[in-house]
Amino acid sequence: MNWRRETYSTLLDQAYKGAIPTSLFTTTAALLFVLMLHQQLPVLGLSIWLTLFLTAQIFRVGFSLYRNRKKDNKPYRYWKKYLYISMLPSSFLWGLFPLLTFHHIDNMERTIITIFLSTAPTGQLLSLVGTLRAWLASMLCMLLPLSFAWFSMGNDGAILGVIGLLYATYLYALAKKFHQTTGDAIELRFQADAASKAKSTFLATASHDLRQPLHAITMSIAAAQTRLTEEYPSKEDISSALKSLKTADTSTEGLSRLLNALLDISKLESGGIKPNFAKVSINTLFKQVANTFGPIAKEKGLDLRFVPSSLHIHSDPILLQRIVGNLVSNAVTHVPTGRILVGCRRHKDRIIINVFDTGPGIPPEKFRDIFKEFNQLDNPGRQSWAGQGLGLSIADRMARTLGHTLSVSSLPDQGSRFSLEVSSTTEDGQQETAANSGKIQNRRSHLIVVIIPNSVILDETSIQIRQWGYRVLAFLSFEEAKELKIRPQMIICAQNFVQGLNGKEIINMLHGIWKTDAPAILLASGTDPAHLGEAEDNKTVILSNPPDPQDFKQTIQDLLSKT
Repeated sequence: MNWRRETYSTLLDQAYKGAIPTSLFTTTAALLFVLMLHQQLPVLGLSIWLTLFLTAQIFRVGFSLYRNRKKDNKPYRYWKKYLYISMLPSSFLWGLFPLLTFHHIDNMERTIITIFLSTAPTGQLLSLVGTLRAWLASMLCMLLPLSFAWFSMGNDGAILGVIGLLYATYLYALAKKFHQTTGDAIELRFQADAASKAKSTFLATASHDLRQPLHAITMSIAAAQTRLTEEYPSKEDISSALKSLKTADTSTEGLSRLLNALLDISKLESGGIKPNFAKVSINTLFKQVANTFGPIAKEKGLDLRFVPSSLHIHSDPILLQRIVGNLVSNAVTHVPTGRILVGCRRHKDRIIINVFDTGPGIPPEKFRDIFKEFNQLDNPGRQSWAGQGLGLSIADRMARTLGHTLSVSSLPDQGSRFSLEVSSTTEDGQQETAANSGKIQNRRSHLIVVIIPNSVILDETSIQIRQWGYRVLAFLSFEEAKELKIRPQMIICAQNFVQGLNGKEIINMLHGIWKTDAPAILLASGTDPAHLGEAEDNKTVILSNPPDPQDFKQTIQDLLSKT
């Protein structure tokens, strides 16, 4: 289950909200049972049980009220842990009840207790559906002792004991399905809310950006009309009118580009763009992009260069040109002075097209934002010189449509590198691309931090992980990684470092700095099993360095599926 944190928090809230009504109901039931059985059972034992039970209920209600006041002061895992602590004592005491009473009461009273304890987990499921393990622990605390109590009653009781165990198995299967369905429903609600909010923001920004050129066109035409109203306008009036009309023409071109971009996004969202895969020459692709953006870069004084290549790739030539063109256009727009270099290289069965620039760079915590519609990091006032903020969004959507992977690597004041990973020419490339497209799109939501002190190994490892569809931030040292301001979903770290730290220590320190317990993979070159055993725990998996690619990929998938 790859639910967002808000979904898990909502399900946990539901569990705590059910604490008070559940405690009132079970306390009432406990008092009625004591009243019904006080003459058949030892008073001292019954009094001790009731006292412990009431204490457990008071603690549970009290802790639920405490959470209502301190919810935002503690992390999710803290409240999840204390949910177990607050509810399991009462469940354990209910399980103890038949063991204490069955040998002192008749069959009718045993049946009443059995019916109550059998239906109690079903009632709990409504409030504890989001915390399946807590519900399972509570259910087992009640039903297992009940079954053992029946086993102790002889052959007839053993049959009911077996039925109780089968019933517990059935309840767990039912609860697991209910947990999945409820969580998916809440997740869909969050996704719908996020989509609605994004759509509203999109429409508001689009309306604003459409009004700007329309207003400029209107004002320019009005200015030209004013200059030309006289029967014999002067040369100065004609010159001013021509300038106004030229401004209107420029605004019309900008309006046309914006409408075309909006149309592209609409087609991509609705699935209206169907790729036509073919063999594409990298050289031909680069020449087409250079012909379009070379004059613009030259006019700005930028050094735009393309590295020739004889490689061929398997893609849609038109969409691929749009993607690379948008990446180059983005660099030309945002690089004030310096160089832009476009090249490619082969990595196994993939071709990686890179667009390097010497611009202002992008903070790592903004990597996800730059692929959103109308997002411009250096243009909060939405000035027209910086474009519409749609180029990277369209490039990203087109890349996903083709099954390609678009990623960014950058640091402030150190330039940027946009990388597009494409399949090389193969007979079955189209089927493979279509099959992997959906998986890549899902994995893009996961950010993985890789820390390896060797630049060559770091580069190769990062490229490999990006090929599997994940977003990657690569660092050579702990000092570089600790400056990251966003929380990754996974940390991959080498075991051996020259700074005196080992990989496990680095992972623990980053967990503390980022306030996360993201799963980690430790790439260890050593072979001492005792040393490696100390480093491994339930959140850290150790693999040999270099790891086997298939094991590496499967381990990443398994760890992320548990978060």
